[in-house]
Amino acid sequence: MIEVAFEGISVSQQIQELIINASQAVLTQLEKNADLDVSFVISTDEFLKKLNLKYKGEDKTTDVLSFANDDRQMETQQAYLGDIAISLERADAQAKIGGHSVYGELQLLSVHGMLHLLGYDHSLDNEKKEMWDLQNSILNSLGVEVDQKRIGK
Repeated sequence: MIEVAFEGISVSQQIQELIINASQAVLTQLEKNADLDVSFVISTDEFLKKLNLKYKGEDKTTDVLSFANDDRQMETQQAYLGDIAISLERADAQAKIGGHSVYGELQLLSVHGMLHLLGYDHSLDNEKKEMWDLQNSILNSLGVEVDQKRIGK
């Protein structure tokens, strides 16, 4: 199950549905079990900055953080893929810079975070090309057009 929670902000049901649909599109495209558990937290720049410092050692805000996990739920033995945190403030600012909607930006960040949970990275040029091509393919399947050049910088 894909769960979306909010920390320190309130957003529409539409945003929750966009994030869930984007996440499911990743699982579908990669032919992964759709029953994987994933949790999203949508919050503020300040919240992500604190997470970034605590878990990554970087004292700066960021748009998306992924925390992979390969545990199983004790009761159901359901695979728990991990957690993704997204800054709504950063998503809104990046959407304005990119000239697209915040909804498209949130879908991009959701797809990006999911790919990280599934083991994709963009540290090396060849990894980045593979991840960006896959992101584009998934976003195109959702009808989303965004400028993803600035992601991962």
